[in-house]
Amino acid sequence: DLRVTNITAPATGFAGQQIVVSFTILNEGDADYVGPLGDVIYASLDDQTTEFNAFPDGLLKPLAVLAGETPPGLLDPEHQFKAALGSVPTHELKEAEDVTATNAKLILIAPMTAASRPAGLAAALKKKASEGGAIVWIQPLSGRHPEPLPDAFVVGEGSGRIVVAAAATVRDLASSPRAQLNLVRLAELATGKQQLELPRDPQP
Repeated sequence: DLRVTNITAPATGFAGQQIVVSFTILNEGDADYVGPLGDVIYASLDDQTTEFNAFPDGLLKPLAVLAGETPPGLLDPEHQFKAALGSVPTHELKEAEDVTATNAKLILIAPMTAASRPAGLAAALKKKASEGGAIVWIQPLSGRHPEPLPDAFVVGEGSGRIVVAAAATVRDLASSPRAQLNLVRLAELATGKQQLELPRDPQP
């Protein structure tokens, strides 16, 4: 049960000028909010309304909630995710053995070249998932696949899940709100907070 309060904005503005609009989103429900948050701001001087997409800071913070009591594990040898995840506590993983040994329930695997990929990574991820781990495994950009990878797919392994996703889904993670929302969505699929669904029938 979310409600917007404490809205402040300048009284005037000019075309091409940047303005700051601040507000508070209050959760008046009994349950914690889990999931990405995107906002839309509408401005109007008359009966014509203009829509502006506004993305607040902290879009990746739901990852900490999805991870539970232990920070997400992060395997990122080429520093593809570290800048974007600065506001999210993570546990650094370096080797395949770290994946199986960590207490983290949610593990993020950033895209990496073959030279940086730890030996035995696939087997370690499979073992971790079989023990109930939730894993988001981002594949590197590569021309070697005989067929293009789908944007994402879910592999069930034991009591856990591995979500395999193409690098394009999280491209420019540090600066792209869409990529950040995508990463949270992938983590929701891995943890079971969300499920893949069939397309809905069009509404008449």
